[in-house]
Amino acid sequence: MIAVGSIAPCGQRVEKGNICSFSSTYNSCYGDSLDLVAPGLLIPTTDYKYSYANNVYDTAFAGTSAAAPHVAGVAALVLSVNPCLTREEVTYILESTCTKVRPDLYNYATNSNHPNGTWNIEVGHGLVNAYEAVLLAQQMGGYVFRGQTEIQSNTLWDSASLINDDLIIDSLATLTITDTLYIAGGSRIIVRPGGKLIVDGGTLTNACDGEIWEGIVVEGNVNQRQLASKQGSVILTNATIKNARNAISTRGSEEATKWDKTGGIVQATNTLFHNNRRSAEFLSYENHNSTNSVTDNVSYFTRCTFTIDDNNLFAANGTSFENHVSMWQVRGVKFRGCAFRNEVTGTTGSARGKAIYTEEAGFLVKQVCPRVLPQNPCICLPLGNDTVTRSTFEGFYHAVHATSTLGSYDVTVDNCDFSQNGAGVLLSAADNARVSFNDFTLNSNLFLYYALGLDNCTGYAVESNAFHRQTYSDLPIVFGAMVDNSGMAENKIRMNNFLNLSIGCYVSGQNSSTKKPGPGLQFECNEFTGCYTDIGVSNGTVRSAQGSSTAGADNDFVSTLNSSINLSSANNINYWYSIGTGHVPLNPSTGVTLNNHATANGCASSLCDEPGFRDGAAALAQYRQMGEELSALASEYESRGYGENTEADEEAAVLAEQMSALSSAMGDLSRTAIRAILSDSVVDMALLKEWYQTIPVSVAAYQLAEVYNGERNWSAAREVLSSIPARFMLDSVEADEYRNYLALQQLRENVEGNWYRQSEREIEELQGVAEHNNGRAARMAKDILCFFHGICYEDDLLLDMDGMAERGLGGHTQNGRTRCVPTTKTGTITLYPNPTHNTLTVESASPIREIAVYDMTGRAVMVETMCTSSQQRVVNTSSLHAGIYIVKVITDKGTKTAKFVKK
Repeated sequence: MIAVGSIAPCGQRVEKGNICSFSSTYNSCYGDSLDLVAPGLLIPTTDYKYSYANNVYDTAFAGTSAAAPHVAGVAALVLSVNPCLTREEVTYILESTCTKVRPDLYNYATNSNHPNGTWNIEVGHGLVNAYEAVLLAQQMGGYVFRGQTEIQSNTLWDSASLINDDLIIDSLATLTITDTLYIAGGSRIIVRPGGKLIVDGGTLTNACDGEIWEGIVVEGNVNQRQLASKQGSVILTNATIKNARNAISTRGSEEATKWDKTGGIVQATNTLFHNNRRSAEFLSYENHNSTNSVTDNVSYFTRCTFTIDDNNLFAANGTSFENHVSMWQVRGVKFRGCAFRNEVTGTTGSARGKAIYTEEAGFLVKQVCPRVLPQNPCICLPLGNDTVTRSTFEGFYHAVHATSTLGSYDVTVDNCDFSQNGAGVLLSAADNARVSFNDFTLNSNLFLYYALGLDNCTGYAVESNAFHRQTYSDLPIVFGAMVDNSGMAENKIRMNNFLNLSIGCYVSGQNSSTKKPGPGLQFECNEFTGCYTDIGVSNGTVRSAQGSSTAGADNDFVSTLNSSINLSSANNINYWYSIGTGHVPLNPSTGVTLNNHATANGCASSLCDEPGFRDGAAALAQYRQMGEELSALASEYESRGYGENTEADEEAAVLAEQMSALSSAMGDLSRTAIRAILSDSVVDMALLKEWYQTIPVSVAAYQLAEVYNGERNWSAAREVLSSIPARFMLDSVEADEYRNYLALQQLRENVEGNWYRQSEREIEELQGVAEHNNGRAARMAKDILCFFHGICYEDDLLLDMDGMAERGLGGHTQNGRTRCVPTTKTGTITLYPNPTHNTLTVESASPIREIAVYDMTGRAVMVETMCTSSQQRVVNTSSLHAGIYIVKVITDKGTKTAKFVKK
């Protein structure tokens, strides 16, 4: 809007909301086009500014011409109190509120060409009346215009109100809103440290149709404890926050203070977050208690709903949905009994966004539990009218995506329901997470998807979840849990139910020690029913001993369609199980040795039946003692000259089994103890470091370095990393990973842990780390690039073969940076003969660029790139084993997939 009283030249197009004024003959105009009618006659079609040579106006500027700037000024005032008024409404207000000039001289009469009150050809509607015009503008809006821009004392707004500029709530002041507050586009609410915004039953929303507002910035002090007197607070009860760009953000309101003023408090109960580009953003802040110990953030969301639908204003404002909640370097933000939904129609793949997306952060998503059963802390019961409320997630590409927890953040997803998601929970380089008692309904319309992804994670507790779809079908391909690169540490997936899936548990990458016997990933006490493959290992490894003679693995395999255990790599395992219904693996692949004389596994909960480790030091002492016993057994094993090929020797086998069982027990102890430390509201960082120093695997050393990184103690992190080659005998692959990790460490130190501050050159170097291999450092680098810089690689686990035309970095560029983007599905393909023996003909409506064939584990068994354009290709299938396969055809028009059967 131009300054009040300014004169805009006629003959030029005036943008909507701007104001121009003219001489007495033509009065004034405002709006967005030259064909406007103002309180006088039609606007001239010529450029009126040339009527006065050399900008000399006083020679002809007489009569009512002098009033024109005043009309423009009053129009500006009217729009300032009601910025959503249309051109016609402003015209009506100005004309209908005019004071009649000298009615004794001028006859005002009704005129059909000028309907807003009586009119006279010489003086129009009369003298503009600013006071009456502003009053009418407020009345037409149905709200009170709040002209103040700063709240300096406790204030209550209990009627519908409007603000058209930034509203600041000062320190020690509280603004309470119980009705609707309309906020003009581009405006914010800023809560200063010590200030408080309370919305109790009220609504914060956009003022003008089609325009989003900027959101709430709740400032804090990064160096202070999280107390209401030190930090800004936003308290929401039965509230609604909608149509905001960034509904709530805990940072400084200015770029210069963005990182110094984190730590704001957000506490929401029964609140609706609707059609916000992002509903809550938490930026780097570490809370401490009175003794300076690290403790949880006090922010929480209880029984809140986060949703977007087709009525959103994203496209109209040049933006798009990202995620409901994002967090970076915060700890212990809690979501209890919340519902997260994406109800937008017509979008697929990554465009559906994420519900919760975090980098280097910890959080808890659980149910509301009014009363805990005394005999079992995992069973919740209602209390009076207070019901048990589970958290729900529906309609996202990734519902919960947690990345790079730096060894010291707790991620807990417990008692939640997931449906219609490409991935329910994706954890990448996020260690020690707990995923438990969740229900994953696998009913997405994606071609290939999964419920739980663990990418370069270790120390996790995946227990007592249900992964299911209603009936089995060859398509779409559906995985329950997908695990890639857990590393050479003890890990378990246990007591889960897998029903009617393509593969219950899909495993790739290194998930075990290279030595036998050695630690690694085990499957224990799970129930698989009606799956094509129950446990599938593709191009990867799992623990060589599954279970032991003293406690069998004791998974249940019921109505398996193909194989209970399918090792498609050169992985050999000993599978121990006790005599019992369903314990016998069905049609195991080569490399699986069955041992049916194990003692029955009690299959007791590791989460509910034990009170937990309140004495972490005692647990560590026990672990060290067990480690001494294991070292003694290992020494004896080596002194007798036993190796990997001597397991047939009875004495060697007994000794190996003792070592394996003890290592497994140590893994159970360390995982439980570390999760107990991390999930405590006050984190014993010293004890956590002791655990990482003690656990004898290289990933623990990396975790210790990451804890120091979280503390910005770069020298300590460097010292730990420098000790790794001497402490652990690194093979060539591990040495390569070590060098890549050092490159990542150097980049982290360069920006002092704030990845937002990377230069373009440093971003390019980080891309080099990301693309170096598939290890931990590469995974962390990919996550950093996506979270901070929007350079997002395809989901390494979610091979959306029906919607992605390119893998890796592809060739698409946006904003000068390479990204992976979905390709529109167009065209058709035909396969024949189907079923086939030795050849398969593929015909396409458009030229074929590439053909890839995948088995039912999702492993690529054949890839052919076309050097010349052709709409037909004959594929040699003679080398394929009998079974069902998926063919993915990339054409000039997009990607199509289909199924064929090899006889």
